[in-house]
Amino acid sequence: MLQPSSISTVSFEVAGRLKEVNLDVGQLIKKGEVLAEIDTRSLEIQVESAEAGLEEAQSLAKNAAEDAQRKADLLKKGITSKAIADQSRTDAETSAVRVVQSQHSLDTAIENLTKAKLLAPFDGIINSVEVQSFTNVTAGAAIATVYAAEAFETNFSVSFDIVNRLAVGKKVRVRLADNPDIILSGDVSELGARADTVPSG
Repeated sequence: MLQPSSISTVSFEVAGRLKEVNLDVGQLIKKGEVLAEIDTRSLEIQVESAEAGLEEAQSLAKNAAEDAQRKADLLKKGITSKAIADQSRTDAETSAVRVVQSQHSLDTAIENLTKAKLLAPFDGIINSVEVQSFTNVTAGAAIATVYAAEAFETNFSVSFDIVNRLAVGKKVRVRLADNPDIILSGDVSELGARADTVPSG
């Protein structure tokens, strides 16, 4: 029996609620085709929240930097202590780090928004559909399995004389016993040492 040589599982990199899923077993797909989509509202909210967090961090950092500069000027004039000026500088540095972290959170949220569409990794065929429309999925959960249409494999027994002429990687042509008009080209991928038991009789 012929079977796909490789079956791949496709999944989202982000969690969310699926939109309508229109996939069928045996369906032909093209590389880059949208297989499924996640409702983007929750991802958009994450972007908006990250944007607000960045704005707040930038505002706090600006105030902290200005305060640190004031304290540094007062220290030069002998109006404040070194400890106070040092603490103000530390606060400014901490606030600057939070800006970087907030920017990273925003970048991640924006990137996650771009992952709301699940694209076909290659031209192929849908092998199975693992989800239903409008259900919640987690990151990495199987949505479907797909396989390339041009690569299949099978296994069968051959005589001792034939097996001695085979080697892994060797090109072969196989004629089907029940339909000799069909000849398949392929490569030997594996040789097994175990022969099937032939009942005596």
